[in-house]
Amino acid sequence: MLFHTFCKANKDEKQAYMCFYNMFTGYMKFFYFADKSDIGTQTQWRLASTSEGECQGIFDDEAYFSQPINNPKHSVWSVMLANEQNSNNTGITAGWNGFQFRVGEYRPQVAPHSLSIRGYNTLFSSYNFLGEETSTTTGKITTINSSSESILNNALVGGVLNQCGETAKETVDKIATKVLSGKKILGLDLKKVVTDIGTGNYVGAIKAGLGLVFGKLLSKDKTTYSVSDVELKTFGTIKLEGNSETGIESKLAPLSFNLNNILNNSNNAARFDDNNMVLLSQQSGTSLELGVWNLRNKPIIYYDRYIKYEPQLEPDVEAPVVDLHGIFNYPNTTAGPIEVVFNPMIQPYIKNYSTTVGVIDVVGGNRELDNKNKAIIRYDQSNILNTINDITIYGIEEQRDESSVYGMVELPAGVTLNSDTEYYLDWGTAVGGYAAAVVTLTMDIEYMGQQFSLTESRVYDVDYKPNPRGMSFSVAHNPPHTYVVNHSNYYGFCLY
Repeated sequence: MLFHTFCKANKDEKQAYMCFYNMFTGYMKFFYFADKSDIGTQTQWRLASTSEGECQGIFDDEAYFSQPINNPKHSVWSVMLANEQNSNNTGITAGWNGFQFRVGEYRPQVAPHSLSIRGYNTLFSSYNFLGEETSTTTGKITTINSSSESILNNALVGGVLNQCGETAKETVDKIATKVLSGKKILGLDLKKVVTDIGTGNYVGAIKAGLGLVFGKLLSKDKTTYSVSDVELKTFGTIKLEGNSETGIESKLAPLSFNLNNILNNSNNAARFDDNNMVLLSQQSGTSLELGVWNLRNKPIIYYDRYIKYEPQLEPDVEAPVVDLHGIFNYPNTTAGPIEVVFNPMIQPYIKNYSTTVGVIDVVGGNRELDNKNKAIIRYDQSNILNTINDITIYGIEEQRDESSVYGMVELPAGVTLNSDTEYYLDWGTAVGGYAAAVVTLTMDIEYMGQQFSLTESRVYDVDYKPNPRGMSFSVAHNPPHTYVVNHSNYYGFCLY
């Protein structure tokens, strides 16, 4: 148990919370006792930073990409969690309710700051309404027919037929201001006539096909016009039915607390306001840390820096220029070693553990790719494994895709090549891409005479580095046997 609020519950009988923590799984379980049921058929708990927008590491498990201990980038500041109790619906019922929340990513000496707990209910309603509707349109409608100033063509048909009420009036007024300002016919200010039309049922008047207003005003030689008063009243029946969903704050008592103080058992941790007391379960002077395990740093993806050129046409070697037309494969990638860090609380109970690291390509998620001004290792768009909300996951084959190349390489003075020369492309050290590391950890635990195993997988963003065991530059660039094409001047050279 981390804390409970029963010490002075008689001062606030509704504030009845308990919080437990499982150090092997990282689950925090919050229990709340309600003296009576609350309205609503669905309740969700909101656990959040008390400062809105303050992202904290305690919420990192809720995001797709896990954050390592060093240089984390937190992206979540609140979570919504379903109420758990024994009835079929998830609304607050009389008796024990609660929710669970996982803090799996361990961060040494870093604890969350102030947090708050609130509940929100969802009301589901069905409705069926039947009634009458009356609308009235009054005012004037003016039409002008000319090669350049037809308000019918320029405004009413183009805009009003798809709008109604104030929106339609705004459209006509706007176009009238642009087209008709300063224009008068038979002493009428056309802009004023148009903008004086009422804001009633514009669309209804137009669709009625009022011949008096929109008669055949066809004149090639002069402008014709029509000004008409219109008074139109329509009647109808409206039937409205369906379902609605409304969210309201629950009547359960909210709670605010500083988990950092609770975990470190500081002298004033027990009191968080003047009316209630949080009792700590651990002994005085002890300190707890949340989370189970984590990586110290981002995983490293090693790539082959020098990639061999496969000619489609025999290279045309005519000193000092070489014409190339062929294929380069994208670099193969492998995951480097990782460093796992366990929460010291569980370290004595771990008898054995193992890890595996796989590589996938991921588009989307809570990471900001830094691919600017870098050579990009593209993902295979045809190899989609899964799509989750805004995240798309791609598989990586043993051999990555290839790119066609064409260009001319200018050889430095004194360098000669021949028909047996092998060509390579240098990917350099500024490389980016879409790779992610899937880290799976299994640990065997012995605790209080019980033995059990836990397995968990997480996805981490990665850094790219050249494979230290890959081909060296002296091997890839040793004329006339081998030559790195982008080591010297090259023209029209492209990857596509």
